[in-house]
Amino acid sequence: IRIGDLYRSLGDTERSLRYLRDARKLQEKDPKSDYSELAKTYQRLSLLYDELDYHDRAIELCQKVLTIHIQILPTYSPRLAKTYHDL
Repeated sequence: IRIGDLYRSLGDTERSLRYLRDARKLQEKDPKSDYSELAKTYQRLSLLYDELDYHDRAIELCQKVLTIHIQILPTYSPRLAKTYHDL
């Protein structure tokens, strides 16, 4: 995932998208995948889509993050509050 972040910081959005999408696909296929890591990947992808003005896709991914956070975090978690804020 970090390599996608590096390409994003260098302004290479195409490579960043490719690496983040690849990470997402691997995490979604792995039944032992850590859902918090998948949520982070969704969040990184949503930020990138937002920067590219694909707001509908960004919102869709933020909603996936929220769904995961509702399942794995306590009701009064600051991370859960931040996820609501990001939407």
